[in-house]
Amino acid sequence: MTALWVILVVSFFSFMHFAVSVQKHHRDLYKKMTITNKEFRVLQSVAWVTLLYTLVPAIQHWGMGIGIMAWLMLITVSALAVTVLVNFAPESFAKLWRLLGVVRFIAPPAERPLRTK
Repeated sequence: MTALWVILVVSFFSFMHFAVSVQKHHRDLYKKMTITNKEFRVLQSVAWVTLLYTLVPAIQHWGMGIGIMAWLMLITVSALAVTVLVNFAPESFAKLWRLLGVVRFIAPPAERPLRTK
């Protein structure tokens, strides 16, 4: 059961980094700031490393065959959760990014997102 939560939480963290590395979502978080190549590379690297890290507990807990399938299912759930949060609750996403933002050496904590209507 612990492996399940580790995979969900860490993959959620990974997909948050993927989302912030997209120009539109980065602009929503940081208003007029555009993402630099360095920020993009670091955000993508953190996302890929942490996402691949979650494969290890899945394989250790369930074995190779079931572990990979369970891992794919769990990262799909995390990706869906981040997608819903980014698109339907950008303020909550910004608060969560400020709270969990480990890569603060790259960019300042997010400001309040602009409402686009």
